[in-house]
Amino acid sequence: MFKFIVPQGQSNQLCAVLDMTPCIERASRTGKYVSITIEEHMSSPDEVVMIYQKASTVPGVLAL
Repeated sequence: MFKFIVPQGQSNQLCAVLDMTPCIERASRTGKYVSITIEEHMSSPDEVVMIYQKASTVPGVLAL
């Protein structure tokens, strides 16, 4: 399971960069941020690292 927080308006960009479905989105209480949860089976640690490297290309992303 991967969890990210992005500023409002960046969630589509993150989901497109990661090219993983489904991206479950939930807005923050103030609507300023969106949390994104992705459940995906990985077969190696290198795949996990690759996901975080891809996500880091989106401005303002926080990985949890």
